[in-house]
Amino acid sequence: MVNNKTIKELKEKMGLNFEEVYKQFLSPSLLHSIEIQKSIIQRFNDSQKPIIEKLLVAQAPLIEAQKTLQEKFVKQAEYVTKFIKAIDFAPLVSQSLSYSQIASSILESMKFRDEDEFKKFEYNWLGFLTLPEIKDFYKKWQAGKENDVRDFFFEMFNSEEKIDVLIEKFNKNEFFSQRIPIIKSALRAHLRGEYELSIPVLWTQFDGIFIKAKKDAVKDKYITICDECGAKKAISPNAKTIAKELAKEKGFLKEFLEFVIDEYNKKRSKILHGLEINYMNKDDSVKLILALYELYNNLTVYKNS
Repeated sequence: MVNNKTIKELKEKMGLNFEEVYKQFLSPSLLHSIEIQKSIIQRFNDSQKPIIEKLLVAQAPLIEAQKTLQEKFVKQAEYVTKFIKAIDFAPLVSQSLSYSQIASSILESMKFRDEDEFKKFEYNWLGFLTLPEIKDFYKKWQAGKENDVRDFFFEMFNSEEKIDVLIEKFNKNEFFSQRIPIIKSALRAHLRGEYELSIPVLWTQFDGIFIKAKKDAVKDKYITICDECGAKKAISPNAKTIAKELAKEKGFLKEFLEFVIDEYNKKRSKILHGLEINYMNKDDSVKLILALYELYNNLTVYKNS
């Protein structure tokens, strides 16, 4: 047991290296015993190291699987949140409804999409908008407030900051990331009001991304070129032919595919082949940026959800 004298001597020696103090106040036999214990512990640790390493290697797939599951859970949670925000729950407030009644209310809130007038609404293909948002824009458009609706979308891409946010999102998708320098140049041209530059470049990038991402839609598919002899040729992959094939499946908003086909027929080919020279307008440039954003959402956000 350490007495008061020993404690006093210890305090006086506090300026010394603690290891020296430690050695002076412990007996040589005890120090020797401690050294032996340290040696045994070290040898035990060394012997266990390969086992621990093997355990870590064996657990790696499990840890990775757990991480993937957690990421999926987060994405699903985000999807549920987006779904809740996307549906107009006004008819459901303060009501105790069954699942079938809730489903009926949701379908009721979507009925406006089946109206003939909605098919003519020039922004009916924007799937990233919530139902209340698209319904609100549609009602404004019906009321003759087309300019208010256009102004809203014009303002989405009217500053360097907003363009940078959009580019940052595009950079997260493999089909967009390799084209960022080209897309960035087109978006900068749009900001400067140089629509003669932004429109053709945005068209080529939209077309290219659509083909790269969805070319399998027309793989091994043919069209008849001669009714008499039955001759056929392979379908050439472009935004129009791919959109037509995707329209037969689920996964893309049908209005979006109809927009792509319609714009391809009316504008894209004439502009890119130099047959149309009076195409410079802000509205078409904005719609192409919106089309790229909708395509990005289809390939990234909706897909992950």
